[in-house]
Amino acid sequence: TIALLQQVVAAAGGAWDHRRRSGEPVLAYERHWHAALPASSALVVAMLAYRVSLLYNAVSFSQAVKTLQLLFSAVLARALLREALPPLRLLSLVLCLCGVGATSATEANFTPVGFALAVLSSAAQALQAVKSKQVLVRGDVGRTALFAICAFQAMLLLLPCWLVVDVAPLLFGGGAGAAAAANAEPGRLALLLAANALANGAAQRLSFAVLCAVSSPVSAAVINHAKRLVVIAGAVAWFGTPVSVVHGGGIATACGAMVLYQLATPAPSRRVLAAPPAPDVESGGRAASSPAAERLLGAKGT
Repeated sequence: TIALLQQVVAAAGGAWDHRRRSGEPVLAYERHWHAALPASSALVVAMLAYRVSLLYNAVSFSQAVKTLQLLFSAVLARALLREALPPLRLLSLVLCLCGVGATSATEANFTPVGFALAVLSSAAQALQAVKSKQVLVRGDVGRTALFAICAFQAMLLLLPCWLVVDVAPLLFGGGAGAAAAANAEPGRLALLLAANALANGAAQRLSFAVLCAVSSPVSAAVINHAKRLVVIAGAVAWFGTPVSVVHGGGIATACGAMVLYQLATPAPSRRVLAAPPAPDVESGGRAASSPAAERLLGAKGT
């Protein structure tokens, strides 16, 4: 229910923004839905895997495992976008992982199922970013249209899961969801669900804006890594986990690694991966390709 409400808000916001900018409904771009489907599917897998992992792991541990998104992004960007990763930036990614791993060392909560689900969520989130950047580079669809299509498709993909996991137990009785709904205060529950959906919708918009602004999905993953540090530190503080020297040193190491990544000299191939700086929406819904993007596509076609 929570994931579906989040996507309803994200889809509604994306459709409104696209209609405001282009004057066309997002449903007019159905011919481009197949291009966005891999990114939408990866988004759903990432959302569901992460939420289930929280049933087994502490928030800080799940977030620490999800920093593997950095490595998954580097591998997928290399495989799908032919992006090179200079040694200095590779070193910064390793330091990021070491730093966040140290921040979670104060809360050693490990289960194999929860760990596997967190790893799956990390890989799916990295795949979503890389496939979205690939669509933008090809110029199949504009930025606002891509966000709206992905949010709408994710909402549709979540509907069957919602019906099976949440609606069926409420209709036929039994299950933890039915018990929780019976004991919850309706007003307070509605307020929390609305606040969660609005916050998540804003987070999705910001995350996608960052992906469009940077030249590489790996750079977007590093920026997202800063959010994880805040979440880990906040979770440790909220649940009263004692902060050790290892925890503080891990945060400092991770922050220093992000600075190192930004100071590293960009590789020439990284500039090729920037999304085309064309108008967001053109007639036919296709954004014009930049010369760099055309060179990349030509290289892939050979």
